[in-house]
Amino acid sequence: MHVETVHTNTSSGTHNPKSQLVMTQVQCSTNLGGASDVVPSSGHLPALAAALALEEDGHGLVGAPGLLLVPADVAALAAAAAHHALDVVLHEQMGDELFNENMLQNLLDLRDRVLRPGGLILPAIFRLFAEPVTFEDSMRIRRFWNIDLPDDIDLAAAEHSPVAQRFNTGRNDQFWARPGSVASTIGEPHPILEFDLHSLESLDSLNTDHLIDRTASADAIVDGCCVWFEADFDGTTTLSTSPMAQLTSWGNRIFRLDQPVTVGTQLRLNLRMGQLFEPSTWSVDLLGNS
Repeated sequence: MHVETVHTNTSSGTHNPKSQLVMTQVQCSTNLGGASDVVPSSGHLPALAAALALEEDGHGLVGAPGLLLVPADVAALAAAAAHHALDVVLHEQMGDELFNENMLQNLLDLRDRVLRPGGLILPAIFRLFAEPVTFEDSMRIRRFWNIDLPDDIDLAAAEHSPVAQRFNTGRNDQFWARPGSVASTIGEPHPILEFDLHSLESLDSLNTDHLIDRTASADAIVDGCCVWFEADFDGTTTLSTSPMAQLTSWGNRIFRLDQPVTVGTQLRLNLRMGQLFEPSTWSVDLLGNS
């Protein structure tokens, strides 16, 4: 899918077919400040070359007419910017929560400095989700005061116990969902953010405070609020990291809620994204359910 998507999008009339298509592939987690910041991912290059009927000459992939794949180090990017602006930026900059590999800082900088007007970023359209979810019963780990115990043992009073609070470090408020643990969402999912890297002005233009309102479609335990994203290549090819989609290498952070709801319950959450690129600073508060 990776190579076919690139071939389809770079062959869709976005450049003059008689001229050379200039592309760089970016895989990095830091800004473009030094020679080691941006490195090429060579694993897909032979397949990409075959797909576009190109030859490798040892300095990148060169075809005339065809493709020049610029090795993505700073010196090569500077040369590309000086002699021919890039036609395509191909990247895999997405972190587990989308922003946490400095995706926006890196790609907006690259777009503004070396991508020609009308050039492509692949992928460019992103949707971020933060959805209340319920787990499979066999995968659920409840807060200890919510555990159903035999013989009418009730630990509910421990939730607000000053003794218990001394041991609450908050370390269990966030955790990673194990593959296959999420059974369903609570209500219909909707993205909290949607943007296009071709037109996004800056990191600061994205809202970081979100109200999430959902209606429970069934009786359930809301185990937490789950984060995932979709990366849209061309309107038809979409990568999803939803815990209910095909397994990917991206993980799903869960903000623990552990709240029972009944069908028809109106659930309201507040997601605050302290530092957009640092999800450990994000928080989810349950504002109410009725």
